[in-house]
Amino acid sequence: MAIPVPEAGRSGLVSFRLFGFPVTIHASFLVIVLLLGYSAPTGWQGAVTWLVVVTVSVIAHELGHAFAARPVGGEPRIDLYMMAGLTTWQPGGASRGRRVGVSVAGPFAGVLLGLALLAAYAAMSPIESPLIDDVLVDSIYVNLAWGLLNLLPMLPLDGGQVVLALMPGRDELVRIRRTSYASLGVAAAVAIGAILAGYALAAALVVFFAAGNLQRIVALRQGVGPAARTIIDAEAALQRGEPEQSLRILENDVPETYRVHAAVIRSAALLRLGRAREAQAALVDLPHGVLDPVFEGAVLLANGQEQLARERLQPALADEPAGWAVRELVLLLRARDEDILPMVGNVTGGGAAGVLDALWWTGDYAAAAAWGERALATGSTDPNVAYNTACAYVRAGDLDKAARALGYAAELGWDDVETADGDDDIAPLRGRAEWHAVRARMAANASAAGTAGLGASRAGG
Repeated sequence: MAIPVPEAGRSGLVSFRLFGFPVTIHASFLVIVLLLGYSAPTGWQGAVTWLVVVTVSVIAHELGHAFAARPVGGEPRIDLYMMAGLTTWQPGGASRGRRVGVSVAGPFAGVLLGLALLAAYAAMSPIESPLIDDVLVDSIYVNLAWGLLNLLPMLPLDGGQVVLALMPGRDELVRIRRTSYASLGVAAAVAIGAILAGYALAAALVVFFAAGNLQRIVALRQGVGPAARTIIDAEAALQRGEPEQSLRILENDVPETYRVHAAVIRSAALLRLGRAREAQAALVDLPHGVLDPVFEGAVLLANGQEQLARERLQPALADEPAGWAVRELVLLLRARDEDILPMVGNVTGGGAAGVLDALWWTGDYAAAAAWGERALATGSTDPNVAYNTACAYVRAGDLDKAARALGYAAELGWDDVETADGDDDIAPLRGRAEWHAVRARMAANASAAGTAGLGASRAGG
């Protein structure tokens, strides 16, 4: 499974790096897999063989997710716990299509490995060694069965992550709730089918997944918890250009679950205030591999560690960097009166959108609009980017290009009619002939998504 959320990882029994990815194996995984593999005829020898087969197969599956997430700067990490694997990654500005790709990459890797082993088994038959025969048969079963099971459209399985990525609407909580309800329906159907077919263990597993979705729905109905609200409010204050307010909000107690996110927001706020040493100190205790390399490079640069900063920044900026991290880097460069082009001149897509946001805050609206156009031309399909580009064009005085960008935002799915109706930056466009058609398209988007325009994001606030 691949979960696109920031996470510091868990402390486990064994930790190592594989192809550059941090991998942690937890005691719960080893115990449960051993018990599932134990049977009277084979004893503990068979259980150990089963453990090796399952561990290698699950890691192969998770590596599929990790390799797919790495190009978007996702900083993926792999955990094996309970009876499954989990790849956590930071999506940044990853498009929905990219999230789908990350989700299906794991099952694809498992099924591909299973088919290769099946071909090898057919070529080697008859196999004289019972041990080799058992290993191949178990490996084929685990890789094909687990790969196909993970494609069920049910959270937290990979198929459920695909449904979540494709679910209409831009409010993440609304989309999660809808996907959870859909997952309950799928779980009920699969559980009934498994019981009728005599697969009690499969039915129990599906019921376990259903319970998780039901718990999630109940939690969403109760609203965002105080800890999550602290993080949301602190990040919103930073996006509004209020770093002092962001720091004040973060004075509240933040639980371990949100420690990494809170530390990054605090560091970014301090960086904007010119408190470079404090910004670096805020990141000292974070686990290895969880910090965005572009943001890490920005903090190092602010603290005079030029060579180390460039070692971090050069490869990171060339590899689809996260927009928010590029934004903070560009704000730092502008505060230092440095030319941004030598550093970020080649970024595209979400990275270019980060430059747009930064230049908006520095008042360079014509350049911000140009970077918005670049982001849209080089891979970004985020309607927020098109909308912000339109705002920048209005501020720069080019209403024709602003109207075109606003129309493109509607085409991409912008549905926040309320913001468009009241936004001072868009006011000059509301008297133009094309306004009514664009607004109608936004309203249609809102109606289709059922979100009434929730979840809009603005660079300019």
